[in-house]
Amino acid sequence: MVDSASFNSAYNKNPFHFKHNLISYLSLCVDGRQVPSKPLTPAFDKGLWARSYMSIFQGTGTAWKDKGFDISYEEYGKGFSLFCFDTPTLTNGCSGEVELLKSGVVRLEARFSQALQQPIHVIVYAELHRSREVLSDFTP
Repeated sequence: MVDSASFNSAYNKNPFHFKHNLISYLSLCVDGRQVPSKPLTPAFDKGLWARSYMSIFQGTGTAWKDKGFDISYEEYGKGFSLFCFDTPTLTNGCSGEVELLKSGVVRLEARFSQALQQPIHVIVYAELHRSREVLSDFTP
């Protein structure tokens, strides 16, 4: 989440300042199924954001590995608040089964412990694996 002014290229704003805006609930639903099964419920006003911080490591595949991530726990609460959701958990995980490609509905639900002081933009970055786009009018 970034301030709308930052997103819209205000010269005096940092577009990489991902404020938490005192978010208290964040849930991603894919075709009506919540990912992960329990929503993220940080309490930034109380200094409690461990699950949200851990989502970065789980979402980038660096959890439980000897790899670092250049955002400390303290920095996370001061403007580096990114949230990651790993949607492959909708498949059968360890069984090796592959879910066929499909289309569906993705919904992001957010609640804040205080009203927003200014407009924000939610930036979504997605990596789509095993997908192909067919261009019917492609000419080399």
